[in-house]
Formats: sequence, C-alpha cells, structure tokens
Amino acid sequence: MFGFVCWCVSVIASIAVILSSLFSVAGQPSFAASLPPTSLSSTETCSPQDPQLDRCSLHGLFLFDVNECECFQCFEGEWCEKSIANCTVDVSVADGYIFEDYFVKNWNSPNLVVTLPTWYRMTYQRPMVMPTSLNNLITKTIFDLHKSVGNADVGSGLRLVLPSTHVSEPKGTRQHAGAGNEENGNVDAVSLMIGTGSTMVLRALIATMAKMEGKQMNLVARAPYYPMFKFWAQENPIWTAWSNRTDLDPSTVIEIVTYPNNPDGKKCPPMYPDAKYIIHDMVYYWPHLTTVDKLMDADIMVFSSSKLTGHGASRFGWALVKNAALAAASTGFTQIEEISSSIDGIYRQMRVLRYIHSEESSFFSYSKAVLESRWKELQDLFHKQSQPAQFALESEPNTWFAWVNCLSLPKGTSCQSLFSTFGIIGEFGDGEMGIDHHIRLSLNQHDTTWPILVNRIISLLQI
Repeated sequence: MFGFVCWCVSVIASIAVILSSLFSVAGQPSFAASLPPTSLSSTETCSPQDPQLDRCSLHGLFLFDVNECECFQCFEGEWCEKSIANCTVDVSVADGYIFEDYFVKNWNSPNLVVTLPTWYRMTYQRPMVMPTSLNNLITKTIFDLHKSVGNADVGSGLRLVLPSTHVSEPKGTRQHAGAGNEENGNVDAVSLMIGTGSTMVLRALIATMAKMEGKQMNLVARAPYYPMFKFWAQENPIWTAWSNRTDLDPSTVIEIVTYPNNPDGKKCPPMYPDAKYIIHDMVYYWPHLTTVDKLMDADIMVFSSSKLTGHGASRFGWALVKNAALAAASTGFTQIEEISSSIDGIYRQMRVLRYIHSEESSFFSYSKAVLESRWKELQDLFHKQSQPAQFALESEPNTWFAWVNCLSLPKGTSCQSLFSTFGIIGEFGDGEMGIDHHIRLSLNQHDTTWPILVNRIISLLQI
C-alpha cells in the first residue's frame, strides 16, 4: 500500500512541470497552479521499482482504472501469481509489447506522465477549426522526429493540410492549396495529413486517388502482403479492384510498397515503378525495427504510432504527401468518415513522440537490443533442426516478425493448424498474405511471454 501511495505522490508532484511544459508549447494556459500541494514525511522514501509490475507478480500490469491486475499470457490469479500449464501462446497480433515493457520500466519519467483534465479541448477538433497552437504542436513534433531519426525527408517544413472535397487531378507535386498557406511563406512545405491510425490514412488516400482518376483503379502489392490491402480494394468495387498481375497498364495502378515489408522485413522496389500512384507504407521504417540505411524521399509516406511506439489504442497515424491537393482531398475523406482524430490520442502521442528521440530516452536502443537478442536465439534454434529441415526463417533478422516457411506439411494441413498443435497461434498461416505454406509470428512480446514461446518452438522443431 505504501508503494502505491509513493507512486501517486511522485506522479502528482510531476504533473505541474509536465502539464506546464506541454501547454507552453501548445500555447495554452497552464492549469498546474491549481493542483494541490503534496508532501512526504522526512522518514518516507519512494521505491524506484515498478509498482504496476510488482503488484502483479511481474506477470501482469495493475490497471488503476479497474483497480486490478491484467495478467500477461499464460498467467492467472488475482495477482497473476499462477502459471497456466501447457497454455497456448498467441503471437498473431502485431501489438508492441516490447515497447510496453519499456514504458512500464520508465513509468516515473516526468516526461512520460500524461494526465488530461476533463475540460481539455472538449469540442469537436475538426481540421478546419483546429487551433493554430495545436496545429503547430503536431507539425513541429513530427518534423523534429523525422529530422532526428533521418528516415524520411520532411523538406524545409510540414504543413498540416486543410480538408477539401475537391478531387480533380492537381497540378504539380509541391503546390499547396487551402487557406493560409501563404501566410508563413513556406510554399515548399511537405503536406502532413493525420488520421485514426495508418489504416484510415491509407484508406483515404486509396479512395481519393481513384476518384481523382474518375475510373476503377487496380490496387497492387507485392506478395507477401498485408491482407487488409486486398480487403480495402474490394470494399468499393466501383473505384478499386485488387490485382496481383504484373502486366497491368501502369496508368491504372495504385501500388502499395510496404517498406520494409510486412511480414518478411525486406526492402523491395515497386513492381510498377511507373504506376500512376505509389504509396510507401513505412510504418516499420524506424531504427529499432530495421536498418535505416537511407533518407526516403517518396511522394507519399505513411507512418503509425502503433508500430513506432506500440500505442495502437491511441489510433494515430500520419502521412507525408508532396501532392498538396491529394493530401487535402484525402483529409476531406477522413473528416467525413471520422470527423477528426481523437484529441486524447493526439495529446498522448505528442508527448510520447517528443520523448523517444530526446537525450533522456533510450527507447530506440532498448527496443533494438531486445529484438536483436531474440532473433539471435531464434536463429540458433532453427539452425539446430535435424536435416532436412522442416521449417525455414524467411524474414530479415532483427525485424518485428518471423516469417516461417513450413517446408514439409502433411497433406491437408496448413502452417496455421500445424503450429496450433504445438501451442502457438500465429497469423495468416492459411495463405492470406498471397503465399501458401507460411505463417507470421510476432516477436514483439512481453519479457515473460518470450521464454514460453521459445519452449513451444523447441517442441515444434524437435530439438
């Protein structure tokens, strides 16, 4: 109980500094002065341990909204103190549990505490009426992040575009449309559009591109590909159709190049370099998930907080778009679909994004080291297979996923069903990514889940 009290005191004591810092950037009045004073007696000190983990036997997180432990996989009990024998490990979903472990371990960093008052920006925050202060906070945060990491060219500045419902084909790639673009004199700024995760951003771009052309367009992606691409192409057959052909007229093609690719981590060029539109899905192009070996300068580059920091629940994605009219029309699509991104999610992500590339943060190095360690262990296991091998790793090392080829499947058996018999639930093991006899495993798991997964793989490989 005392540890919890200390934690609360520590957090409350930090709130004034944190909120004052954030709102001074956003140009909003600080409400830190209204917080009640706190103090500890001279005989009390606070433990540097992680109260969220300590209270749940290191096998779960104590969530204060429900006042109970939420156990990690293969553990149960009020305090997650009981292990579940022979449990099945689910490594199908691309959740960033390594990142969650990092943020839990750094829970007491003043720059990571996020607290919102109930009155904060309650009204609809539509792009047309977004306050200049919030606009500036978003654009500066994302500009500084890309400049620091060096993964994407942000030019001389970013411009958070205003929505437009006008979808006629624009003139020029750097021309900006919309009120107020001339005011800061930076007509060469790259357009920044935001949405509810990269999912909404990609859907908006695809739909807008097809409407600009006024005809059905072919959506293309190199296999193995993320299955939702095919679904998005088929959800509105008037405008888009899915195709895996290599002999299409490039003027009818919208190609999605996932760079590096999900699930194999490879960096491949477009299948159609002369396609009418090429979207670079770069949600995995960060230094902890791959080697950032060049500054990308593509026409359209899409990113997501869910893959960068693991904050999928915040639903925050963005795109850097050179074609201003395309960005404005796509933003108009998102406004119709969702009105605006969650202001609460934006608030949290701006703080997180500013923190991860600061001098205080070890986020990138920590996450990269964990993935590298796990990949080394995984590669060693696969090398110990009896020959001829039954399984092969076909993804680039030190990336998010293991893309496993089931080389000798019994007749009538899929990779998915075979792995499940050994207590491993992967994803897309039935050919959904355009290639049969493979399965995707997410290695981005909690520290407590990883050794359980390793034991299941040892049984699978019979080593």
